Amino acid sequence: MTRPLIAIGCLVASLCAQAATNAREIDIAAASPPRTEYTMTDRLIVRLKSGGNAIAATSTAQSASAVKSPAEHSTAARATRDRDAEQRVKVTARLQSLTRETLTPLRTMGDGAHVIQLKRRMPMHEVNAIAQRSAADPEVLDVHPDRLFFPQATPTDPQYVNQWSLTQASGINMPGAWDITTGS
Repeated sequence: MTRPLIAIGCLVASLCAQAATNAREIDIAAASPPRTEYTMTDRLIVRLKSGGNAIAATSTAQSASAVKSPAEHSTAARATRDRDAEQRVKVTARLQSLTRETLTPLRTMGDGAHVIQLKRRMPMHEVNAIAQRSAADPEVLDVHPDRLFFPQATPTDPQYVNQWSLTQASGINMPGAWDITTGS
């Protein structure tokens, strides 16, 4: 009679140990997110206080294009691109002296903000530190890391943390599946 009880006790102890290991893996994963390409970046978006100039120049060029010949329009568009490129280079040079980082101007966005390339991919805390140093420039309105954002379906059930069978540690990974579909 004692052998079946010992076997049941060993089974219960084994299941408890496995549950504790799964809980520890979940806590470790929550405490330190993995360094993926989504938690690192190599670009900054810099908006200047005089940032609306690109839109104003584009709309002025478009309204004037109705009157101009194609050759004149092409010349005006080229001049606007050249001014934007000159401004990107000037902004990048100022920020490079402030941050002491190697920066490369990439492009001007539609709202006049500048996309600036860093020398390498860096974790967000390093990029945020560079952004803070860049914000010291008196012409800079704001600086943000250029990141990819994805929608994520996070359960709002207060008992979700107790449903260990839905986690990745148990092999099901329901949060990942909910990002794909939530059913009909």
